[in-house]
Amino acid sequence: MPIRASLLLGTALVLTAALAAQTPSGAERKSDPLPKLTSRLGDVRLKHGNMIIGVAYSPNGRSIASGGWDKLVRYWDANSGRELRQSAGHQGAIYGVAFAPDGHMVASGSEDKTIRCWEVATGKQRMCLEGHTGGVTKVAFSPDGKFIASGSYDQTIRLWDAESGKEVRKLGGQQKGFTNIAFSPDGKYLASGCGDNMACIWDVATGKEYRNFQGHTTSVVGLAFSPDGRMLATASEDSSVRLWEVRSSKECRQLRGHGSGVWAVTFSPDGRTLATSGRDKSVRLWEVLSGSLIRQVEAHGQGVPALAFAPDGKSLTSGSHDATAVVWDLADVSVTTPPKVAALTEEQLAELWADLGSADAATAHRAIWNLAGAPRQVTVPLFQKQLKAVEPVAAQRIAQLIADLDSNNFLIRQKASEELHKLGELALPALEATLAGKPTLEVQMRVERLLEKLQAPSLSPETLRALRAVEVLERIGSAEARRVVETLAK
Repeated sequence: MPIRASLLLGTALVLTAALAAQTPSGAERKSDPLPKLTSRLGDVRLKHGNMIIGVAYSPNGRSIASGGWDKLVRYWDANSGRELRQSAGHQGAIYGVAFAPDGHMVASGSEDKTIRCWEVATGKQRMCLEGHTGGVTKVAFSPDGKFIASGSYDQTIRLWDAESGKEVRKLGGQQKGFTNIAFSPDGKYLASGCGDNMACIWDVATGKEYRNFQGHTTSVVGLAFSPDGRMLATASEDSSVRLWEVRSSKECRQLRGHGSGVWAVTFSPDGRTLATSGRDKSVRLWEVLSGSLIRQVEAHGQGVPALAFAPDGKSLTSGSHDATAVVWDLADVSVTTPPKVAALTEEQLAELWADLGSADAATAHRAIWNLAGAPRQVTVPLFQKQLKAVEPVAAQRIAQLIADLDSNNFLIRQKASEELHKLGELALPALEATLAGKPTLEVQMRVERLLEKLQAPSLSPETLRALRAVEVLERIGSAEARRVVETLAK
């Protein structure tokens, strides 16, 4: 089964990093093929005196900061749930909290129209940033830690120097206030959601709008960049989550299932899982690859406006209007030590291999779970036999096929279309470039049809199976598994 090179590349890079970070472990998990989502701290909940609106992990994953209607920033030990300290000073509800990249400072945005920066070690205020004329809904640090961004109901986004606290730039122009903001992983862009049903991306250096994303029918409340920066996820009061390609502003997929408005959305550190939550009190995990639901849990008494993945992806914290935050154990969803599974028969292996291509993410993840825990001397050779890398295609070959789309001979045009479709994503850049170059009407029509097929949100069972197989190899984490993926990536 060939694997599309561009799709495999990102997965292979994740695998390389994950395997390098792994250490041998003798720990074994229960043999349940797909454990339920459970609280990592048991019955321990992180409790505020009123509704929780924002949560964030420290860069090292050891601490959690939370803020809400009790006007306090609270700091918690992520492993025990013990409250470490508080920061007091805001005169209104806290809507957003964010850790600086070095972990030494936390910024909080409040209904009192200010952004306050706190020393994590002591909880003392370092500085107060003033300038907004409306409540500050969200705050974010740039990846390099040089800037703090704040979004507000006053219809502006402001950039502040993180060292001096001086305002650097003002962005905006929307008719309604900003509900959320997020920096791109490279720090060059800033995404925003607002009450006018639209999401935008701004160029940080110039302050100009770079892209906008239209399709939601009510306010865009949550948003997040994928770890590679190529995708933007938006969550709305219209009960939908949408995935967009940043480069083209095209909608890639809609995720539906929430019973009412979706307030929070965030990608796992490896980019494979998307977490969402909202007014219906549920927390849901989705497979980004297929857009289907992996699982959901309803453990809060009121809506859930805040979500944050731990840096290692092994836990997820949800903050709720019920004044509590819960730390969820994602050990079976994240890359970690797989379970121990008894030897599988050939029939069982064949069934699990088939399930890897299922359109249902829960079914596929049960297969991933079992195959990762099966004896590696059985699973790895199976994948080595089934998976094959795509042979490289010369640019001249693709160019010739595109030229053949304009042939006077119908059979040649038709064959060229079929060959380009088989090449799939390998032909996408050339096809997009051709369409941008004002081709003949015949070529334009054929290229548009090809792009429509190739850019469809649903992936074939074969592609799903191949990419999930790489995830199984990642979970196995052996030298043999590494060699298989390295061979495929060449």
